[in-house]
Amino acid sequence: MLEVERRHRHNHKASELRRYLFPRIGHYDTWLIDAIQKYVEVNHGVSMYPTWVNASDYRNTEESFGTIALHDEELAMALNNIQVDEEILKNLTNDMKYLCRTMSVKLPFLPIDTDEEKLLYSRLTLAGITDPNRMALEWIKSVDGKNIFPKLPVHLRNYKQTFDRNRRVQLNFEGARSQVELLAELNATLCPEPERTSDQLATVEEENEEVVENPPPVFYSQWENIQEVQPFRMPQASALHGRHVSSIGGTTFPVDPRLLAMTATHGSNRKRGRGKRGEDKGERRKRRCRCCRQYGTDGEKAKANECQGRKYASLCTIFKEDGSRK
Repeated sequence: MLEVERRHRHNHKASELRRYLFPRIGHYDTWLIDAIQKYVEVNHGVSMYPTWVNASDYRNTEESFGTIALHDEELAMALNNIQVDEEILKNLTNDMKYLCRTMSVKLPFLPIDTDEEKLLYSRLTLAGITDPNRMALEWIKSVDGKNIFPKLPVHLRNYKQTFDRNRRVQLNFEGARSQVELLAELNATLCPEPERTSDQLATVEEENEEVVENPPPVFYSQWENIQEVQPFRMPQASALHGRHVSSIGGTTFPVDPRLLAMTATHGSNRKRGRGKRGEDKGERRKRRCRCCRQYGTDGEKAKANECQGRKYASLCTIFKEDGSRK
């Protein structure tokens, strides 16, 4: 009831917002407005809300709605004469039980869906039974309530299109099989496999221990795979203009060849990567201890290149980092 009340209030608010000249009554008890407007109309002959439609102005019609049987009496008699296990009837879903109850049959009429039903349709069709009404009666003889259910003639008519399409595909495949075998024989003649010695065959057998159940045809393995066509690369700007150019920010402009020669001579030697130093002009000065040079005497400063602190100041053998002697 809570969901019904919520839906009623939502519809009423939507009507006040969207419907033209819909009255705003200030509450959601629309049945009270129906009763008041009816009494005012009877007593005074006027309508309180001209744009309001009373729900009581409508009455139930004599027509009914529900599920009806679509099969004829002959099909219903044939279906009700079959023997169905009670356990099967208990395992039916609620929808199936509803169809059985409304159609007064033991088992519901369902479209073709299972593999067993598709196989039964193929067998009946190949046997020459193409009329849907006759096939529906023959179908009843194979109904078991598990994998095969009864069918209406309209179910068999609708499935005929799917069956005909699948049958055409099967016939075309079987007709093309002989042509595929001829093509494989031609490829084997034009591109025979090279003869191998017994040692080579033994090596191949050891490498291919796994057996392929369905090997591909010969013409699939004789030819190399066709490579996709690669697009041509775009030519460089210098090739298009026939002279040296440079691009900065998407703008291409010519460059003086003398400037290029100067850059190749001097600019390339100016910037080197790590570990690519040039040759030294003279002997390099050895690393010296910072503490000995800063706090030591002249004799200690002269021997700063022999102190252990030339790598780390904390390793100095004479001074501490604050200048005091050890």
